[in-house]
Amino acid sequence: MTQNQKNAEAAKLENQPVEGAIPTNSRLGMQAESIGSNDLTSLKAFLDNNGGGINSYASAITYGYSVSPFIYLPAGADSSSSDPVQVQPDTTFSKSIA
Repeated sequence: MTQNQKNAEAAKLENQPVEGAIPTNSRLGMQAESIGSNDLTSLKAFLDNNGGGINSYASAITYGYSVSPFIYLPAGADSSSSDPVQVQPDTTFSKSIA
């Protein structure tokens, strides 16, 4: 048995984290596992209809999405290329000229 294994066994017996180990919170993991899906449509409808009296606590509700879709034109749509052309996010100025 290595010294690390001995330390791990001793820590288990003392209910202490192993030196150098990254601690975790199993309750948070269990909560995340219990979430099936997010019904954002219903949440938005709830908030838009003053759900929970939210209007007395907030003057505005904004929604943001951290998604940047990749959008392409089909092959041949750009006369300079026979390959699909990425139009979003724009890569016009990031291409190197050889």
